Amino acid sequence: RVMSNLVAPNQKEIPNEARGYAEACGIAFQLTNILRDVVEDAKRGRCYIPDDDLARFGLTRDEWTNSLLSQASDNSR
Repeated sequence: RVMSNLVAPNQKEIPNEARGYAEACGIAFQLTNILRDVVEDAKRGRCYIPDDDLARFGLTRDEWTNSLLSQASDNSR
């Protein structure tokens, strides 16, 4: 809905077949923004990935954060 509002604030201007694409594009932008800032967020004690999703990959929130911070530290050397 975010993208469709940006593209055409008047929802009547968007063909029905384009609405799904606009919504998917908006979600992709939001996810990209979250992933771009994931290390900075971890440094501030923030994590926007749901615990259920981390658990699906066998991770706790602490393991995820520690891994990110360790990799960021390794990359800065």
